[in-house]
Amino acid sequence: MDLHIKNTTKYGAVSRPIVTSQSKFLLSSRLLSSRHIRIQNMYLDVLDRPNNN
Repeated sequence: MDLHIKNTTKYGAVSRPIVTSQSKFLLSSRLLSSRHIRIQNMYLDVLDRPNNN
């Protein structure tokens, strides 16, 4: 009960889990986007290779 009261004092019981899940989602999406860009660059390099040779 004490933890629940402490959580509700600042943001409310519902808003705190939403904030943490949003930050986790943003962090994971940022990691995914950087990984996607890296894969895209590798794919473009592979496509360019036959043209260079």
